[in-house]
Amino acid sequence: MALQIFILVFTNVLVRILCTCTFDCLQTDMEEAKTQENKKLKQQLQELQLQSKETKDLLKKEREITKEALEKAALVPEVHVDVTRVDELTAENEKLKTLVDSLETKVQKTEQKFEEMKEARDEWLKKATDAESKINELTNTMLRFVYVVA
Repeated sequence: MALQIFILVFTNVLVRILCTCTFDCLQTDMEEAKTQENKKLKQQLQELQLQSKETKDLLKKEREITKEALEKAALVPEVHVDVTRVDELTAENEKLKTLVDSLETKVQKTEQKFEEMKEARDEWLKKATDAESKINELTNTMLRFVYVVA
C-alpha cells in the first residue's frame, strides 16, 4: 500500500517535472526525492529497531521475574491438610455464624427498646415540664389572689 502511494506520488512528480523542467532538472529532483525517501526509510528503520530493543528488554525482565517466582515457589514447603481438623473448624465456624446472627438480632431488639424508652422519656419530660409550668401559673394566681384579698 505504501509502495503504491509512493509510486503514485512519484509518477505525479515526474509528470510535473517533465512539463516544467529539462532532463537535468528532472534528474536532480529524482535524486532529491530518492534522498528524502531514504531518510524517511532510515528513520522508520531506527524506530523499529528501538521498538524491537524495548520489546526484547521487556521480555528479558519478564523471564527474570518468572524465574525468580519459580525459584520462590520451589522454596515453599508442601502443606499437608488435616481434613478432620478442617471439618471441625468448618463446623465451629457455622456455630459462630449462628451465634453472631443471634447476637445481631438481640442487639436490634435492644436498640428498638432503647428508642422506645427514649421516646417515652421525652414524652414524660414534656408532660413534667407542662405540669411544672401549670403549677407555676397556679402558684402565681394564688399569690395574686391572696395579695388582692389581703
